[in-house]
Amino acid sequence: MLIVAATIGGGLIQYRLLRGGFRARLLDVLRRVGLSEARVERLAGPLRARGAMGVALARMTPGVRIVAIPAAALAAVAPRAFAAGLAVGNGVFVTGHFALGAALGAPAVALAGSVGPAVIALVGGLASVGMLGWLAIKRRARRGSVGLEIAGLAGATGDWSDAACPACLILRTVVTP
Repeated sequence: MLIVAATIGGGLIQYRLLRGGFRARLLDVLRRVGLSEARVERLAGPLRARGAMGVALARMTPGVRIVAIPAAALAAVAPRAFAAGLAVGNGVFVTGHFALGAALGAPAVALAGSVGPAVIALVGGLASVGMLGWLAIKRRARRGSVGLEIAGLAGATGDWSDAACPACLILRTVVTP
């Protein structure tokens, strides 16, 4: 309960800051990366229309949840609708992780203990190679030689921020074609 309350409190603070004085700064940053205020407004429409349900769904979705609070602030989702959606979305997300931990925690620890350090090092090495490859593609995209859309990574940037949760990565892979 305390963890969910802390995530709600932090989300409300972030939302309030982005609805207030930091809105202009955020729009400046978005403009620098190629998103005009008109495009942001067009993208904000569906979230604004869905209100609490849209915020809740965004906060429950790995890869999307990271931008849900700033998006809701930019979309000017009503404060009560935002708070309700944030509470539901964060509650489901955190509860889901506790449930996964309860169901899969002991078997995962047993599996990690049985495979030995060599396999764990191999998995860590492969993850590192994958991260380096992703960073190289991202750097190339900044230079203009390969766009993230062409590389198929336009929506994958959120995956790395949720990378600590294997279930989130699997869900993201299964849900996103």
